[in-house]
Amino acid sequence: MSAGPKLPLARAREIADRLVADLAPVVTRCEVAGSVRREKELVGDIEIVIEPREIDSGFLGGTAPDVEILQALARRWSGASLEKGTRADARQIAAMLPEGVKVELYLVLPPAQWGSILAIRTGPAELGRFVMERFKRRGLRHVNGHLENAETGALVPTATEEDYFAAAGLPCLPPQRRHELLGGFHG
Repeated sequence: MSAGPKLPLARAREIADRLVADLAPVVTRCEVAGSVRREKELVGDIEIVIEPREIDSGFLGGTAPDVEILQALARRWSGASLEKGTRADARQIAAMLPEGVKVELYLVLPPAQWGSILAIRTGPAELGRFVMERFKRRGLRHVNGHLENAETGALVPTATEEDYFAAAGLPCLPPQRRHELLGGFHG
């Protein structure tokens, strides 16, 4: 969460929609997360979860996530350099927009799973800590955007947010109501 000035939700959503429109042609999928997705009245930063498209890596016919195009877009948006995510294997790209709001792109790079990253980046932060404790009690751990069995290291699929919350024994509430999970479950 940003410590700087906050934007009204309508203005933040307008900016987020513009960024998503820029991203749509160059990614497999993307979705706005964070306080915009939770429909908070004031928004400190804009978070977007992205599944990058794969491009030819030039190495034995393999493919790799196209991170460079995302970095180029973020540089164009900011009109300057990036705050984070300058390496080709970046999982997060951050830039300050001319509107004075920070945009953070969270990349779902394998073995990371879409449902895990989207749920975590949607928040709120207190819910993330709560869910991590539940995972721990269930013999699971969350590592680099994916859930795994703490004993065997086997991947626990979380392709959707429903999968992510089910692994914690929680219902998947709409983003605007997720804070309710903090008060309703203690087991």
